[in-house]
Amino acid sequence: MKIAIGNQMVADNLDTLDRFKLAKAAGFQGVEIWLGTPDANMETSDDELKRLADEIGEAGLECSSVASTLGWGDPITSLDDTVFQRALAVGRRQLECAQILGTDAVLIVTGRVLPEAPYRQAWNRMVGGFQELCLFAADRGVRIGAETCPKLSKNLMTPGECLLFVDAVDHPAIGIYVDTANVTYSGYAQDFINDVGDRVVRIHGKDFTPPDERGAYRATYPGAGTCEWPPIAQACKNVGYDSWVVLEFGPGPDETKGLDLLQKAFASTDAIFTG
Repeated sequence: MKIAIGNQMVADNLDTLDRFKLAKAAGFQGVEIWLGTPDANMETSDDELKRLADEIGEAGLECSSVASTLGWGDPITSLDDTVFQRALAVGRRQLECAQILGTDAVLIVTGRVLPEAPYRQAWNRMVGGFQELCLFAADRGVRIGAETCPKLSKNLMTPGECLLFVDAVDHPAIGIYVDTANVTYSGYAQDFINDVGDRVVRIHGKDFTPPDERGAYRATYPGAGTCEWPPIAQACKNVGYDSWVVLEFGPGPDETKGLDLLQKAFASTDAIFTG
């Protein structure tokens, strides 16, 4: 099991190479690059991505995967063809980025079920969009992990729905990117991992803090929140998952994205999955 961190989770006040070196110093083996961040966006050229790949390697890291939040603004479930095509363009660029950065996986969000896009229509749109992207992915040796984010997307809410989706897309390049905290909205991460099995492409290692007096909570690193981690780690063993656990979290009110927090996050995650 290898542990990575999202590029936007590391100190904002450093240049790119120094941020990657900081992640390496904290213990991380990889970095997930988010399309839509200063490091990589839709306007970033291939040559700039190649330089980014060089900096990742110079820091002693690998690119674990390529993610993006741009799909929330242009959802792949949209019935508006202009929006739908923009969603596909983001997905295709993620896949191109993955090939250039030397990783075999991308995270693509699954859009949203909204009143103007009822479930069945949104489902058909989503399945068709991912089928198109899978053809593009296969030519580049990359797999697509459809992210579980049920609170926002109102889809992929259960392990069974994830399996129905993968079967509907029906392509070797499709799988599921399990977010361990997101799925607590409608289930338990260990059930998603156990049931989805070898169709798990990547795992976002994320926890949620207990709710405060207003009922608000935030994302934190594995072991610092309310998730039950032993069953999650056991589920990974059950299905033979030994790829990347990618951390996605932000600092607390009195924390910064510096070395101390990164070291704590890595050590806690490492103890859960490899300790």
